[in-house]
Amino acid sequence: MGVVSIPRDHHYLPRFYLERWATSGTVHRYMRPRGPSREIHRKSAPVSAVGFQRDLYTISSGITPHDAQWLEMQFFQQIDDRAAVAVAKLENRQPMTGSDRIGFCQFILSMLHRTAARLSFFRAEVSRRMGGAIEVGNEEHSQMVREAALQTMASLISLKDSVRRLFEADRKRSWVISVRCDSVVFARQ
Repeated sequence: MGVVSIPRDHHYLPRFYLERWATSGTVHRYMRPRGPSREIHRKSAPVSAVGFQRDLYTISSGITPHDAQWLEMQFFQQIDDRAAVAVAKLENRQPMTGSDRIGFCQFILSMLHRTAARLSFFRAEVSRRMGGAIEVGNEEHSQMVREAALQTMASLISLKDSVRRLFEADRKRSWVISVRCDSVVFARQ
């Protein structure tokens, strides 16, 4: 059995998805910084260098480095693999199975929750709900909040009821889906 490399760059915009807009493996990234200079900056970058944050989904309590990466290596990998199959079928105008449609719906649901901004929201919400139980500056408590936020995100993406509702909506109408780095925009067609 070969050695499996442990991914550290966790893509909240999956590479299989970004590749659809790439030319020779490169995409144009547009950014508008916050602050007084709101000029839009454009930069060309390889798909692998866009839409990721280092160790975004790492769980520090993992016994092994592989365990610490279970969200990236197992959870999101499975979602993205199923979505890649579904998206390829959509692009090629092939019929999708029920499993393909559910996989695509779960991918859309994951895109709502897997960003750094959304994880920051979950961390803030966990801290707020715990009230004064978290000591500011206590690394152990910070890790507990971070891992609770990651677990919350994974739970929301995994909820069968949420996936089922999105699946039912998908069966009733067609959707135009536009993905930005910090959110997913749905428009009914």
